[in-house]
Parts: sequence; structure tokens; C-alpha cells
Amino acid sequence: MLRLEQSQSTPRGRCVRLPCLVLFALSLNAFACDSKPIYPMPPGIGITGGGGSGSTTPPDMVTAGDGQPCTADTECDSGHCNNQICCASGECCLTESDCAAKGGKAAVCDDESACQGTRGEVTCSKFRCRVRDGVEDDSACDDAVEADDCDLYIAAKCTGEEKQDTPTCLDSCTDDSQCDPEAHCDAGTCVKDSEPGDTCKVANECSTNYCNRGVCCAAGDCCREDIDCDPAMYATPAVCQDAATCQGMAGRPACQAGQCVTVMTEDDSGCDRTIVANDCGDGLDVHCRGSAEQGPPPPCASGTCGGFAPSCNEEAFCWQGTCRPDSPNGEGCTDNNACQSGHCSNNVCCDEGGDCCENDSQCPPLPSCDDLATCQGTRQDRYCDTQTGTCANGMVADDDSSCGMMMSTKDCGRNLQPLCTAAEEQEDAPACVRCTNLPRCARYNPPVCDDDGNCSGGDCANWVYDIPVGCVPGARCNALSGECY
Repeated sequence: MLRLEQSQSTPRGRCVRLPCLVLFALSLNAFACDSKPIYPMPPGIGITGGGGSGSTTPPDMVTAGDGQPCTADTECDSGHCNNQICCASGECCLTESDCAAKGGKAAVCDDESACQGTRGEVTCSKFRCRVRDGVEDDSACDDAVEADDCDLYIAAKCTGEEKQDTPTCLDSCTDDSQCDPEAHCDAGTCVKDSEPGDTCKVANECSTNYCNRGVCCAAGDCCREDIDCDPAMYATPAVCQDAATCQGMAGRPACQAGQCVTVMTEDDSGCDRTIVANDCGDGLDVHCRGSAEQGPPPPCASGTCGGFAPSCNEEAFCWQGTCRPDSPNGEGCTDNNACQSGHCSNNVCCDEGGDCCENDSQCPPLPSCDDLATCQGTRQDRYCDTQTGTCANGMVADDDSSCGMMMSTKDCGRNLQPLCTAAEEQEDAPACVRCTNLPRCARYNPPVCDDDGNCSGGDCANWVYDIPVGCVPGARCNALSGECY
């Protein structure tokens, strides 16, 4: 790395004569003011900092040694820039005239981190303003000197007093004023402000100073994910932007940088069957089909129709002696070949995988038994979206009928589980089957016979109730409690 050394015997801000090393056949001299060249560099010649021969572009990060010019601490090897000069610490200088207290005796802050200084004859040594034959005097370490940045707490600074101790950082806080601007006081501790999208309780916890719905953001409705953004406010309907290609856009709610916004996305559903894609003159026009994702519309129908060998073009079909362009969604059809989507159901065109329809009667509700333990279910009502020719979901209603005559999964121990019914409204968590015991005859009376051999009687002399009903196999029933064991 090439460094331009400025003369220590010349005050800063004046032109000095400096040697300039160049890879050039001739020896050149350069004049500079404040280390900036004021002559035109020969083509292809430049100061390089490891960026390659002849490069005039500095490398990504080049730091300067002590005595070199600077504008920020990061530009110096030492990490300290003062008076636009790099040095180890304190007040930097090239000559004694660069020191604030030039000529005579003055106080100098020698150790900024400890707020320690001396007073004496000021001189410039090793690019630092120093005191010769000095005595202890810390007054030059005033409140402009930062001894410690103290992380998220306010920086510890010197006081400018003649006798100072090393300042210490705070280790707790009572309000935000004791924390850095990018931090706040939380439960006695300075913590970094939350970024957009992070959770918050009050505005001062956020780097944006704005908290909404428990989330930080710049303004408006804050969010953490897309689902937090209300479609009624941030969604926009699909619009057909290019009828000739059936391409459109729609706005969807999105969460970006913690804030609800509307993001435009590709959605061709606005290009429905009312949109003419191809004006076919005397023939039937070609319409968009109304799907959310559409390709190029078919061309106008051509060819002959009727007889033994109809010859309509591939994107058309023969209907009542006329070649017609394939139908968009929602239009009638007789087979898949008559639809742009290639799908015909219920004599209506719609997208593959959907239930095609032309009225609500073709969209029966979809019941579901959601919880067999409690015999509870729902019903998805549907309606016919005539623009797309597809059954669409409507409201979801409570409907337990789909659980009909199915064994409940309720835990009933050794009792039998109950059966759900086909009723639309059923008792939540039906009771387990209560057991009982059926009788059996343990002993019969002997029959009584007459002289002719006619016998009667023989009735049961001892009934025993021990045949359990309502229990799992092998279990017995306590008829009083109805519990099986």
C-alpha cells in the first residue's frame, strides 16, 4: 500500500511538495493540498492499495497509519481519528500548531478512557499532543470526551474537573434517558429497541417509535405475517389488464417490514367470459375463460363443419353445422373437447379438478363428521360461481347428521360406547351405554303328573340376574350404578 507522508514541518492546509512513486519511465513530482493530488495523473497510472496495477479504485477497506489524514475512526489503524489525523489516542497532530493549546503551557487529556491528563509545555510527539515536564491535571478531559460507550447505556464521559477518577457505566436504569437512542429501559435494564415486525407493548420499545396491535412498524396496521392483514382493507379485486392475452392482476394482503400493504400479484380471473380476446368478425368471438391462471386464448374458429369429415381447427369444435371456438369457463359443453380448459362436467366448462355448474342445485353441500367422540360435525354450503362455472364454498354451518349411526369414540371404560344418530343437532358428548343384567333361571320346580301321565308345572324356582347387557365381552355389570367392571 502506498502512503503519502505529509511533512511535519509544514502546517496542515498548505500545499507541500511530495515525492510520488509511479510505475512510469519518468520521475515525476506531485503537489498536493491536504493530501489531495492537484495535477492530472497520467492515463493508466494511479495510487493502488492492493487493487491491482494501474487501478484508480481503492480496495474495499484500507486503513491509515498514525499521522495519516482521516475523517472517521474506522479509517485509522489505531481506530482513533482526531483533528482529521490518525493517532493512538487523545488529540492528534502533525505539528505543535495542530494542538488546541499551541505555544506555552496547557492541559492535555492523555488517557481518554480513564479521564487522566497533565498540564505543561505542549508539544507534538508521535502525532499526539503531549505535555513536556507536566504535572497531573485532568481538566482537558471535559464532557466532550467519551471514556466508555457503555454498550446500550448512555456513554460514560469525563467531567472536565482537575482531578478525576475513571468514570463507570450504569448497570441499571429507571427511564429511557439513561439508555442509548436505539435502546429503552425495560424492567431496570437497557435493552435494544425492537425492529419492525417484532412484538411490543408500548411505542418506546420500537426503533420506529410506533406500536400497533402488539407489533412494531413504521405506521398504519402492524403485522407479523400475511394472515394478520384484513383482506377487506388490503385486497383488491382481479382486473383484466390485457384482454388479447387474458392476463390480469389482483392485490393481495401482505406483511412487509412489519406493516400491512397491498401487493399486486398475477391473477387472470378478472379476464372472464365477458372479455373478448379475439374479435372474429362474422364468426363467433373468442372469450377469455376466467381462470386465475390462463395461457394465450385460442384463435378464431376456422374450417368446415358437418358431413362425414368435419375439419374445424384444433381449438374449435363443431356445433350444429358451425365451427365454434372452444368455450370459456361457465359456458355449456357436451364433452371436454368443447372447453378451453379441457374439462366439461354437468354440461358446463370449468377448470380441471373443479365441480362444474350452471346453477346452485349442482353444488350440493359437503357434510363432515368432525368429532366422533362428541358426534359433532359441520356442513360446507356451496354455490355456483357462474363467472367461472365452478362450485364455490360458502358458509360453514353446524350439522351433525353426517355422524349418523357411527360408533362414538368416547372413552367409556368397560361400558359400550354410544351410537351417534343422524340428527342435524346432537347432544354434545353423548352418554355411555348404561348396563343392566338380564335374568336366567338357575333352578326349575319339578313337574306334577296325574295318574294318566299328564304333567304340568316345572316353572322356574330361582331366577338369577347375571347376564350383562351394555358391557364389553367378559365384563360384568353393576346394575345399581349402570357401570361395567
